[in-house]
Amino acid sequence: MRPILFICGDLHNLGDLALLLQNLELARAAGREARVRRWQPLPPAIEQQVSAAGGTLFNGQSAKASLTAAWGADMVIGGGQLIRGNVSGRSLLSLVMMASAVRGSGGHITCRGLGVSRITSSARQKLWRAVFGMADRIAVRDTASQANIAPLAASTKVVLTADMAFLDSGLHGKLSAGSRPADGTIVIAPCIDPSEGRSIEGPAIQRIVAAAARRLGHQRITYACHDPRPGMDRMAAERLAALLPSPDTVIHDGYDLAALFALYGEAGLVVTNRLHASIFSILSGRPVLVIDDGTHKIAAIADRFGIVSIDAKATPTAAEADQLVEQALNFDASARAAQHRELATSAARNLA
Repeated sequence: MRPILFICGDLHNLGDLALLLQNLELARAAGREARVRRWQPLPPAIEQQVSAAGGTLFNGQSAKASLTAAWGADMVIGGGQLIRGNVSGRSLLSLVMMASAVRGSGGHITCRGLGVSRITSSARQKLWRAVFGMADRIAVRDTASQANIAPLAASTKVVLTADMAFLDSGLHGKLSAGSRPADGTIVIAPCIDPSEGRSIEGPAIQRIVAAAARRLGHQRITYACHDPRPGMDRMAAERLAALLPSPDTVIHDGYDLAALFALYGEAGLVVTNRLHASIFSILSGRPVLVIDDGTHKIAAIADRFGIVSIDAKATPTAAEADQLVEQALNFDASARAAQHRELATSAARNLA
């Protein structure tokens, strides 16, 4: 029973934390030791949740700690959007080193539910090719990722599955529909990422939130910060709160995943440009409206689940915004549940 070395996303992001906790749940069920690479120091609340799930964190910037963790282990890369243009060269070099140690000690390398952006840097392409050349199996979560990984990995290794978040698990059972009655709160889960040109801000969200307040009969707004660091979602929430003044506004910026899940379980409407905010809404059975910032993954989830979507730069009239909110609130629950079941089956193929 070799230990499993998990290469995950940035655990400051609670969506990536949720994916890691799923993997740790699987490792614990199999009776296997779990080692988790972290690149930057983490808040104590994140470390506590990883430890409670059975994971042992190590500093990925330490060559000695990385080689010690890799030697004699198997490696799992993912899930999440790990293949992206803004990953540091140093981090990729470290990953190549660890993958070589895993293979050199007789271990296997697999990838689960990978999101793959288009990589344009020739140096980063070479490093990813080195990693994927050592992998046994590469499961990607959507067709765009399948296309983007084509220059980086042999097609015979690549398998199309689904986001790991759709995998039936104890963790996501906490999001199941019907666990709590909706309290009508407008939950806004913003994402800003200048390195990828992403933002929820624009005229669309102002019109949509105003329409939601009219429809729900109040202005109770909670900002769900998936990445609570000051320069990330917290900053977006503060800017939006200034644009969308309300007598009943809360910015939720903690690192407790259970507390974040509770927000979705009680939401009257979720407004977001985040993939995992959309997925958490689906798993909770709550209405969601997508602000499309031009990212393929958010457009794909909206299309797959029939989620109402509007371009972030659009300026709908009050009547048009009212209609969009009404459509979002009156979604086809049975059709959405059928899509969820289908993707849960696809997500299970990440573990083959």
